[in-house]
Amino acid sequence: MALAHGADLVWSPEIIDKKLIQCVRKENTALQTVDYVVPSKVQTRPETLVFRTYPKLESSKLIFQIGSASPALATQAALKVINDVSGIDINAGCPKHFSIHSGMGSALLRTPDTLCLILKELVKNVGNPHSKPISVKIRLLDTKQDTLQLVKRLCATGITNLTVHCRKTEMRNREQPITDYIAEIYEICQANNVSLIVNGAIRDRSHFHDLQANHWKNTNIGGMIAECAERDPTVFDHTSKPSEDGPSWVVAC
Repeated sequence: MALAHGADLVWSPEIIDKKLIQCVRKENTALQTVDYVVPSKVQTRPETLVFRTYPKLESSKLIFQIGSASPALATQAALKVINDVSGIDINAGCPKHFSIHSGMGSALLRTPDTLCLILKELVKNVGNPHSKPISVKIRLLDTKQDTLQLVKRLCATGITNLTVHCRKTEMRNREQPITDYIAEIYEICQANNVSLIVNGAIRDRSHFHDLQANHWKNTNIGGMIAECAERDPTVFDHTSKPSEDGPSWVVAC
């Protein structure tokens, strides 16, 4: 629905590495989809659908997000699905228990060595061999200095894109995002040939263009919309024209 209304890319929900590794790939001819399912251990129960993609609309536009705290498991999971998606993203931003248990999600922000190793292994063993981008989504750390240092380390791993949810781990989505040093994050990304997407309180495409022009003052920064898109996928409609100064793209998560 997001793509139908104008989103440039879409991110899948986070799927845990161990869950994906259990899956069997099936082509669903009735729905024209590719399904990843966990077979049932009980004959009378149906298989469990874990992930489904619709290539007719999603081909070249779907980024698969993995929850992982293990370079080996992340690589194994990514290789399982890489031929059916356009890129792999590591979730290092979600603060919910579903994500942070076993050191995943925003818990990875406290173990940057592990996070960087995961990304390096994905770039080496999945991204480069399949010519697919590897990316990561993070939250802000406690201080600007710590955040910028982390961004430098992440950009040096070989990733193609960095998404920054501009809130700290303890902040809730109703709180105003912190965007005071987006320009400095962008400079680090640009120096490493990494694209930057900003997430947090973007209402729709028109609001995104306004942020680019008047707040971030940079039309090369992308925007990610999540909650507003869940309520109304028409937020991606091209109701306002992008700036002529540079590219403009908005993605759904």
